[in-house]
Parts: sequence; C-alpha cells; structure tokens
Amino acid sequence: MQIRSLHLRSGSRLLLTLVALLFLFFLIRSTLYPFLALNQPPYRGWMIIEGWIEDAALMQAISLYTNGDYEGIYTTGVPLDVGSPLLTYQTYAEMTTARLIALGIPFDEIRTVSAGYAQRDRTYRAALALRDALHADGMSEGNLHLISVGPHSRRSHLLFRAALGDRFSIGISALPDSSYPSEKWYEYSEGVRAVLAESVAYLYALWSPRS
Repeated sequence: MQIRSLHLRSGSRLLLTLVALLFLFFLIRSTLYPFLALNQPPYRGWMIIEGWIEDAALMQAISLYTNGDYEGIYTTGVPLDVGSPLLTYQTYAEMTTARLIALGIPFDEIRTVSAGYAQRDRTYRAALALRDALHADGMSEGNLHLISVGPHSRRSHLLFRAALGDRFSIGISALPDSSYPSEKWYEYSEGVRAVLAESVAYLYALWSPRS
C-alpha cells in the first residue's frame, strides 16, 4: 500500500507539472507577442522611422503618413552591415530616406539622422542621434510617432524614451513582419527566433546601464 501511495503521489506531481507547463505555454503563446509588439498613441507630430524596417513595413508607414497628421519624417539608423561599398548611402537612415523619396515622399519632408558605428545598443545610439538632431532643429518637446516592426517595438519605445526624455510624447506603431503572421508566430521559425530574441533583448535593455 505504501509503494502504491508513493506511485500515486509521484503521478499526481507529474500531472500537475505537465498541466502547469501546458498553461505556461498557452500563456506565452497568447500574451508574449502582443506585449512586445507595442502600439501606443500619439500618432501625430513627427513620424520617426527606424531605417532598418523592411519594404512591406515601410509601405505601411507611408500610408500612415500620407493619411495622417504629420509635420514630416525623421529616418534613423546606424551604418549598414553589408553592401555599403556598392551604394551611394552608408547608413540605414540614408537608405530609408532614398526609399521614401523613390516611393513618392518629397525630399523636403524628410530629415535623415545617421548614428555612428556601435557594436552594442545600436537602437539607443540611433535614438541619441535623433535627440541631438531634434535639438539642433530647435525642438525640445512635442509629439513623435515611432515606426518599428513586430516584437522589436517595445524595446525601441523604451530606448527612444530613455534617450529623448519626458518632454517628448512618443507614440509607437508595431507594423507586422511579413515573414510570419503575428497571430501564429509560434508556428514559424522566423517568428520564434524574433520573439525569443526580442524577449531577451528587452530584458537586457530594461536593466542594463546606458551612457
């Protein structure tokens, strides 16, 4: 009887563990992507486009811009990782400015803000460069609408807020990543890699010191 009782308790613990793991899986599956893919107003003022975003997301950003209430666009970004010797631009900000112009946005509505090379904290470096550009343009406060993609968005919002301070109201749109459907990210290798990597990167950005 004692052995049978031990087996029953062991089986109950295993069942409870499996139920807990299953609950955790469904919780992560349903809440992690929406948490990371932050959408938050205001959606007006100056639009800020992270220069690395893909073409499909950029087209959506242009649609938001042309149908919204904006004063203009700032493009941000660090030096290109590959291909710059073959191109007339050297940074993601310059490349995205060229893409915007090719897609019909007038040149005089765009400000290009290129950050220097950085091995780490590239998003934060881009945000610091934007802060300096805004101040140089005579802006120390106002509304900004940051454009990012998918689960990168919450980290971008955190770092741009840290760089720009409380005098700017920073809204954000997490545009979909075309390589996987956001509602089923866990069924695609690109989605799993993006969500897990951004979860770790967000925690790092949240707790790491910045200079």
